[in-house]
Amino acid sequence: MYNNIYKLFQKTPIQTSVDLHEENLTASDVPDICKRVLKNKVSELNLKGNPICDDGLKILVETLQEKNHSLRSLDVSDCSLTDDSARILALSGIPILFIGWNCFTVKGIEIFAKESTQLSICDLEQNVEVKNGGYLFKQVEDKLKENNEQVNKKAATIERKGMTEDQEQEVDANSQEEFGFDFC
Repeated sequence: MYNNIYKLFQKTPIQTSVDLHEENLTASDVPDICKRVLKNKVSELNLKGNPICDDGLKILVETLQEKNHSLRSLDVSDCSLTDDSARILALSGIPILFIGWNCFTVKGIEIFAKESTQLSICDLEQNVEVKNGGYLFKQVEDKLKENNEQVNKKAATIERKGMTEDQEQEVDANSQEEFGFDFC
């Protein structure tokens, strides 16, 4: 599979930003992806729509952490992730995460919100089991605020697609003025 991963990386004109979305990659492909990410000093990696599952994410994050990676943005939307990946993502050290369209429950998002340490931008769009969006988004926003105070007070952004209009208004009223977030 390494040759196929190599070819996929060659399709990407800018090697610091690699788009591998919907290439049907699985956990068994992740070690090869890691080699290419590390070799090319990739800062943005899009794996959206690949069924890498929790095992693949664990391999990816552990390998990159071990090798002192330069990844700043990771899109693992629609990658069949469950609550088992929440803590791994939270502690990944990757500041920009796109984790929508997975199978996180309220418990997983709570773990993610409580343990995120370097998160500055997060997209939680349409997670299958998350019903109490307003409360959870507020938790993640609070964590983004806390993290961003530690990182030069950068503006924190959270994608809130999938929230009801009432939930958005509730979060806006409670958070936008108090925390100064930019909302997408």
